[in-house]
Amino acid sequence: MKRLLYILVLSIFSSAIYAQDVHHDSLYMTTSELADKIIEEAYRHLGVKYKYGATGPNKFDCTGFTGYVYAKFGYKLSRSSKDQARDGRAIEGSFRNLQKGDILIFGSRHSKRTIGHAGIFIELVDSTGRDFRFIHASTKKGITISNYSETYYRERFLGARRIIPDIIPSPETATPAESDFQDTVYVQASAQDRQVVLLEGGRWFYLDESGRLTKPDSSVTVILDGNGHWRTVSNEGSMIPVLTEANQPSAVKQPAEEPRSQSGAKYHTIKAGDTLYGIAKRYKTTIDKLCQLNGITKKTTLRAGRKLRVK
Repeated sequence: MKRLLYILVLSIFSSAIYAQDVHHDSLYMTTSELADKIIEEAYRHLGVKYKYGATGPNKFDCTGFTGYVYAKFGYKLSRSSKDQARDGRAIEGSFRNLQKGDILIFGSRHSKRTIGHAGIFIELVDSTGRDFRFIHASTKKGITISNYSETYYRERFLGARRIIPDIIPSPETATPAESDFQDTVYVQASAQDRQVVLLEGGRWFYLDESGRLTKPDSSVTVILDGNGHWRTVSNEGSMIPVLTEANQPSAVKQPAEEPRSQSGAKYHTIKAGDTLYGIAKRYKTTIDKLCQLNGITKKTTLRAGRKLRVK
C-alpha cells in the first residue's frame, strides 16, 4: 500500500513539474511545430479579461499576454511594447514574409505612430496576401482575434519582430515535375492572357508556348476574382512597415536627482541590481504601493535607466 501511495505521489509531482515546464517539448520540435504550439497556447486564453499591468493567466495586458505565451516555450520577451519592438529581429517585405508566432507592433490609442500595442500573428486571410489575423489582448474584448483590415489596426500597424527561428519552406525548383501541377489556368496579366501553372502550397509559374516555366516576381500575386477569373494583383500596399526611432516614445529628460514636483511625486532612477524590495525599503514604502503607482506587478522586470515613481 505504501509503495502504491509513493508511486501516486511521484506521478502527481512529475505531472506538476511538466505542467510548469511546457517549453521542454520545444527542444524536440521543428520550427513549424513550435509556431503551431505557440498559436495553440495563445488560443487557450481566448476570452480572458484585459487588465493593465497584468501578466496572466487570469488577466492580461497586451505585452503581458505575448510574454506569457512565449515564456511557455522558454523565450523571455521584454515587458513593454516599446521594448518588444526591439526583441528578436525585424521582418521586412510583403505580408507573405510573416510566419505564425511573429510579434506584431501597433501604435497606441492616443498616437497612431507611437508604439503602444503588441499582438501575435496567426495567418494570412486569403490568397491576396493583403490581410492577416492576429491574437492579442484588447482593452475592450480581452484576449481576442482581430484583422489587419480593421481600420483601427490598419492605421496603427508599425512593424513585426520574429522571436523563433525562420520556418524553412519546402524547396522551390525552377522546373517542378509535371506531377507537381495542381491546375493550369489562364490569368489576366497586363493587357494579355498568360497561362499559369498552379502548384501545391500556393506556388505558381508562368507557362509559355514552348512549355518553359518562368518564376514570377514576388511582388505579384495570382487571385481568383469575384467574376471567377484568375488575375494578377500587385502586392503593393501589403508591405510590412519598418520600425523606426520615430515610432519610439520620446524620452523625458529629468535631472539626475529627481526633486519633488509640485504634485509631490518623487522618482527613482533604476540601477543595475535594483529590486522592488530594495527600492521600497529605501524610500520607506511598500512593494504594493510601488506597483500601484507605476501600473506594474511584482514580476515586472526592472530595467536600468528607467524612472520609477516612489511617492
